[in-house]
Amino acid sequence: MNTLYEQNDMLISPYEAFYVNGSDFGDRVNAHWHYFVEIMYITQGNVRVNCDNKEYHLEAGDLILFHAGAIHTIFAPSKELRYSIIKLNLSSLHSSGSLFLNPAAIIRSARGDERAPIHLRQDEIRHLPIRDWFDRCIMELQNKDYGYDTCFYSNVSNLLIEIIRLWRKRGFPAEHTSPETENGTIQTITEYIDEHSNQPLRVEALAKMCGMSYSYFARSFRELYGRSCKDYIEFVRIRKAKDLLIYTDLDLNYISLETGFSDCSHFIRIFRQLEKTTPHQYRKSYQTNH
Repeated sequence: MNTLYEQNDMLISPYEAFYVNGSDFGDRVNAHWHYFVEIMYITQGNVRVNCDNKEYHLEAGDLILFHAGAIHTIFAPSKELRYSIIKLNLSSLHSSGSLFLNPAAIIRSARGDERAPIHLRQDEIRHLPIRDWFDRCIMELQNKDYGYDTCFYSNVSNLLIEIIRLWRKRGFPAEHTSPETENGTIQTITEYIDEHSNQPLRVEALAKMCGMSYSYFARSFRELYGRSCKDYIEFVRIRKAKDLLIYTDLDLNYISLETGFSDCSHFIRIFRQLEKTTPHQYRKSYQTNH
């Protein structure tokens, strides 16, 4: 299975959204798998898909959801094929706080359940603004205007909730899915990191939350995300700091503390290391170009 793994740096890109034309590749996308969920929506033409040794034939208006770890191949019989893609690390999708609704946990638990089919046909979803949700996600990630990540997750959440509702109508017991807790797994710990990035975070403590030794956790995290856990924490903090630099007038001391750095000099050093510029220069450059 490792030979089919599609490398994707979820540290740099916990989500993606883009358009694909049949002419962008040959007669097929070879068999592959990845750690993120991939949702494919056909806007023109038709396509044959093999996912975990099952065949699916998709027409315009159809949608298919590839679970994390699912081996899939896409065959394009026509260059007229057009489709939209959303790729999402479920660990970056926060729970709504609802007693029953945790989309990430529900999606994970649905894999392999016949009551939760991955292929949804056009006649089942034609009443939903599926294309608009995909278009909005793609536009938000292209423009990256103020609050783009919130808008992206809002549209993705709408999409996932409607998928789950359709599964429930088929008898899938979404409301009985065991909630994910902070004592999660290596795949879900990034959600905890994102929510607590402004607080002191120790890799040893995170490993314990996953029920792993420090060395095993560190090795597994690097294998899964392509970076060390320490690097991941720093990236999340810098990503949030960049938004504060762009969209507020807060000073660097406040931003450094707000995003979880020990002090301003530590913040500046890590920012320069990751962004190849200083926070001040980054803010000034953005203001000049906008």
